[in-house]
Amino acid sequence: MRSSQVSGPVILLDACVLAPPTLREVLFRCAAEGLFEPRWSTRIEEEWRAAARKRDPDLPDPLLDADRAQARARFPAALVEGWEALEGPLSLPDWNDRHVLAAAIAAKAEILLTDNLRDFPKRILAGHGIEREAADPFLWRLAGDAPDRIATALAFFSEISGISLDALPAHLKRCRLPRFAKAARPLLEARA
Repeated sequence: MRSSQVSGPVILLDACVLAPPTLREVLFRCAAEGLFEPRWSTRIEEEWRAAARKRDPDLPDPLLDADRAQARARFPAALVEGWEALEGPLSLPDWNDRHVLAAAIAAKAEILLTDNLRDFPKRILAGHGIEREAADPFLWRLAGDAPDRIATALAFFSEISGISLDALPAHLKRCRLPRFAKAARPLLEARA
């Protein structure tokens, strides 16, 4: 479901923000509200799948495949192609993260959303016109910039997850989104 709102900036989502189910769904709901345009690559999907499997080794392959297919169906423009040719000359502290930066460059992303900030130095990303941001401060900032759309996104999340609006801030805090949880509380109280 896509809002009629104008889409925001292009943001490359790293696997570490796609793997946790709550964080992924909150981000997808924010994207559906037009707060940003999500992007990722097939390699990021592979890492997202591996991280999900690590969190819960009993996850069945069909469920992981369905998550990926649903994400692609919701955001058909999200899959970045042509990043492979850009990966070779890139240099990052963790050599294995070059594909993420390459995908961000190929996507013409303004922001690389990752909770793995130390492996994406600001000065290197700035050379490509890309900023980096962690999920919690990013969502906290969105809550201040677009409170009505964040409240709508969280109401949808509450409905599909079965977590009440009253319980949602505590759930977000447990999901390592403490600043966002604090910003969301008054938005959700106003909707209750």
